[in-house]
Amino acid sequence: KLFSVNSVVEYQKPYSIREIDLQSGEIKEYEYTPYFRYPVQTKEKDKECVLVICSGGIDSSLTAYVLKLVGYDVRLVHFDYGQRGEEAERLAVQKLSKKFGIPLYLIKEKDYYKSLDSKSMLLDKKVEVSTGKVDDIKSTIAWVPVRNLLFLVKTLGIAETLILKNGYKKVWIAGGFAQLSEEGFYPDNSERFINSFLEVAKFGSLVGKKIGFLPVFKDIMKYEEWILGSALNFPFEYTVSCDNPIVKGDKIFLCTDCGSTRLSMFAAKMAGVKDPRKFYTIKKDSKDLLELKAKTVKERDVNEIIDRLVLPEEKKHKLKKVLKEMEARKC
Repeated sequence: KLFSVNSVVEYQKPYSIREIDLQSGEIKEYEYTPYFRYPVQTKEKDKECVLVICSGGIDSSLTAYVLKLVGYDVRLVHFDYGQRGEEAERLAVQKLSKKFGIPLYLIKEKDYYKSLDSKSMLLDKKVEVSTGKVDDIKSTIAWVPVRNLLFLVKTLGIAETLILKNGYKKVWIAGGFAQLSEEGFYPDNSERFINSFLEVAKFGSLVGKKIGFLPVFKDIMKYEEWILGSALNFPFEYTVSCDNPIVKGDKIFLCTDCGSTRLSMFAAKMAGVKDPRKFYTIKKDSKDLLELKAKTVKERDVNEIIDRLVLPEEKKHKLKKVLKEMEARKC
C-alpha cells in the first residue's frame, strides 16, 4: 500500500478530454475528477495555525503578539539573509519567542544573497545608510531583491508541510510588511502582491486552498500600532525597527539616523506613547525628523482600532475582552 490508513484526499476541479478519430471524425469525451492523496501523521482536522514572518520589527512582532492573545496557534519564522542588523533582529525575535512561548523557525538565506553580490544598504556594509533624511525618509537603496517574495515562498513550504504532516484545516501566513503605512513605499508591501502570491500558491502546492494570509494591520497606521500595543502591554523594547542596530550584552540599540527608526520614533510621538527602546547616534549633525514636530493625535479609542484589524469578529471580541482585563488589573 502506498498510503497509510490515515490519509487525506483532496478532490480538484473536474476536467474533460476529447478524443477525435481522424478517419471517421468521431469524437469521444472523457470526464476526470483528479485528486491529491497524502498521508497524515496526526489529525488536526479542525485546527488552524499562523506562521508569522517576523523580522523583529514592531509590525511583525506586534502582529504575532496580537494573534497569540486572541488564541491562535502561532509560530514565528525568522530569516537570516545576511542583513547588517541580523544579530539584533535574531535576538529580538528570540526574546519574543521565549517570553510568550511561541515556537520559532530560523531560516538561513545568507549564502543565496551573498552569491548575488547585491549593493543594497541592508546587505553591503560598505554602502552608507542614507535613508532617514526629511526629504528622503525611505529609498530603494534599502531594497533587497525579491526578499518578501522569497520569505513567502519559504514560509509556504513550512505551511504545506504542516498541512500534509498534521492535517491542519488551515494555515495562515502573516507578516509586518502587509501594513497600511508601508504600502506606498514598496510594491511587495501591497495587497495586490499578497493576493497574487496566494493565486500562485494554489498551483505551486498541493494544498494551496488551505493556505491564506492574515494582513492584521492592513487598515491601521503605525502610530495606531503604538496606541494598540501600549494598551495591550506589548514589550516594544523587544523590537528592532532599524536598518543599523547594534547589540551590547543582551541589550539592543537602534540608530537614530535611518528611516526605519525615525518613522517608528515619529509614530510613537504621534501616539503619545513613551518609547522604551534604547538608541545610539551615528551622525551627530544629522537633522532630526522629529523637528517636524509630530503632533500627538487626539485620544484614540483602542476598541475602534481593534474594529479595523483584519481578524474574524470573534477574535476581535476576544481581544477587546483581553484589553478590558488588562485595564482592570492596572486599576
